Amino acid sequence: MPEIDKKQYLLYKGRPLVRDDQTIVYGDMKEDKYVLILEIFNYKEEKGHQVPSSILIQVVESANTANIVKQGQKQNIYEAFSMGVTWLERALADS
Repeated sequence: MPEIDKKQYLLYKGRPLVRDDQTIVYGDMKEDKYVLILEIFNYKEEKGHQVPSSILIQVVESANTANIVKQGQKQNIYEAFSMGVTWLERALADS
C-alpha cells in the first residue's frame, strides 16, 4: 500500500489536522494509537462571523473509533482543541 504524503495535510506539532464539514480530526489514523476528534454541534455569530459554540471532544482509538478513551464538551474551539490535544498527548504517552 502506498504511503500517504503528510505534506498534503496541515500539520500541527507534527500530526495531521484535517477538517471535513463539522468534524475535525487531529492525529495519524495509521501511525498513532489514539486520535482526537472534535465534533462541532452549534455556531454563534460573533462580530459578523459564524464561530463554533458547542464542540464535543473525543480521544478515540484509531483502529476502532467507537472505542472512546475520553470525552468532554466545550463552548469554543480554542478551549476544545487545547483540552483535546492535552488529553491526546497524555493518552499517547501512557500507551
